[in-house]
Amino acid sequence: MKRFEVFPGDLLISCSGTMGKIAIIPEKHKKGIINQALLKLTPHKNKLSGKYLQLILQSNFIQNKYFKNQAGSSIENVSSVKKLKQIKIPLPSFEVQKEIVEEIEKETEYIEACKELIQININKTQQKINEIWNEKEKNCQ
Repeated sequence: MKRFEVFPGDLLISCSGTMGKIAIIPEKHKKGIINQALLKLTPHKNKLSGKYLQLILQSNFIQNKYFKNQAGSSIENVSSVKKLKQIKIPLPSFEVQKEIVEEIEKETEYIEACKELIQININKTQQKINEIWNEKEKNCQ
């Protein structure tokens, strides 16, 4: 069972059902083990950032090549862990990895803020349309 024990910084990849979903074990977690439907990856300390690895594995290229079938839907199970081990990961210095992660996180925050603004404007537009219709109904009576 030691092989299935998880530690802070380990990445867990769903290998069936919701294929390719990736989580990082947080620093403060309850002791536990994983089941066979999950793949555990342990990045080398000071050589490979867990967050960097997660971003690479969540990229469309990797997800489409290893976790989706040709029609674009999730496949039922990862065909082979051996196949996953063949994934070539670009490995810049640890500092460059941190910079890449920070840049992507900034861009992601910006995208999320834009999504919020879009939703606010959609709501305002819908509210204005409702006001116009209510005015029209009052005038037509």
